Amino acid sequence: MSVSLRDYQVQDLAVAIRLKRSFNFSEPGTGKTPTFCAYAWYQWDRLGKKTVVVQPNHLRDKNRLEVLRFSGFKAHEVKVIEKVDETLGPRKRKEFANACQETGYVNYLDDPDLKVMLVGFTFLKNNWEEMVKHHPEIDLVVVDEGHEGYKTYNSKASRELYALMDRTECFLYCTGTPIDGRLDSCFTAIHIVCPQYYGSYLGFQNQHAGFIDDYGKVLFWQNEEKVTEIFNRHGVIHTWTEVHGEEKRHMEIVDDLQMKPEMAEAYNEFQEMACVELDGMFLDGSNPGVATIRARQIINCPHIFDIKERTAKHEYLEGLAQEGMVVFGSMPEEVEANAEILREQGLRVGVMHGGVSHKKRVEIDQQYNDGELDAICATPAVAATGWNWNRTKIIVFTSLSYSDSNVEQAIKRGEREARDEHMMIYFLEYEKSVDQKVRKIVVKKENLTETVMSGVKGLS
Repeated sequence: MSVSLRDYQVQDLAVAIRLKRSFNFSEPGTGKTPTFCAYAWYQWDRLGKKTVVVQPNHLRDKNRLEVLRFSGFKAHEVKVIEKVDETLGPRKRKEFANACQETGYVNYLDDPDLKVMLVGFTFLKNNWEEMVKHHPEIDLVVVDEGHEGYKTYNSKASRELYALMDRTECFLYCTGTPIDGRLDSCFTAIHIVCPQYYGSYLGFQNQHAGFIDDYGKVLFWQNEEKVTEIFNRHGVIHTWTEVHGEEKRHMEIVDDLQMKPEMAEAYNEFQEMACVELDGMFLDGSNPGVATIRARQIINCPHIFDIKERTAKHEYLEGLAQEGMVVFGSMPEEVEANAEILREQGLRVGVMHGGVSHKKRVEIDQQYNDGELDAICATPAVAATGWNWNRTKIIVFTSLSYSDSNVEQAIKRGEREARDEHMMIYFLEYEKSVDQKVRKIVVKKENLTETVMSGVKGLS
């Protein structure tokens, strides 16, 4: 191998090999990736078996490089696989039997030299049968950041993963967020690792759903200690403190910001109904009502309603502006507005949200790490995982999404290694607004996660 594993990573590898199906729930930045890279090499070098690594699309290229670093594979044996890997010009298309003559797309899934295939969640869902047809040696499925792809037990992605694992022996599920808002977000992974615990999702509900209303909504969870025990029996976990030492961070919640008159007038029209909508959203906070959406748009990106006032959040952000900062906002329009504020302060700023291509995000990541950009403004949906921004001195949340995991994962972008100085983290909120309601939802979800994970020590 070109680089070696740390002692605890060698132990994690031994657990994965011994159990065949297991979890790695180590916190972000503690080195889960090298372990599954070495596991893929073990599968091929010792057993002649191939590996599929499934992850969010933006992690595929990074993970490919990691596999090459921590294994003996050659570059042509480890590929990011898409349905279209290359586009040929009109003159060359006829030379390739597997090229679409209209578009020029070529699919290299049938390349016999492939040993490790890196794919996204959607690709695996739609194409796993074709993958195993061309590569029957596949016998290990690694899931990286699994909470982003398999938090719903009966989604098509989860159902297809169950079907794939019916013919595949080995499975390694990696995430620092095993509980993502709902207790049942871990069901898919548990069911694959050891289906005997619950048998079905109904079995999970019978043991853990405290009360289900007439609409099928779980109002609260119970018996969380059983999930804790399952995690302890079938996986490993390492904390940031264990690997790097004390976390050096300082959090400040700025919750007394005042709305300007024009914003307040527009906001008050939706305030009461938005708070009613949010009161019952602990378990399904990803589905806000119209009033909530409008209220949050008004206070976080008022310019789309032609409100021209300089907001209190923007004024506070101006005072924080400095080189080495990352600003998170939940809406693309908000992110663009935040970036403009920082540019007015003389900073070079890169923007990441759903409207920015993956290729451009990779460029922004490189420019920020090289010092060519001073700051990044982003949504957690595209920037909370996978990026290593160790030079970050300050992180600001101008608004929160409803996901507790997004908050912690986003903070970890600046804590990928031990730090010499504290990182400052600010949460900007308007006084007596939906900002506080959303944070309350996030805190409740954090408490549920803590209830389960505080007792998880893992195997060694």
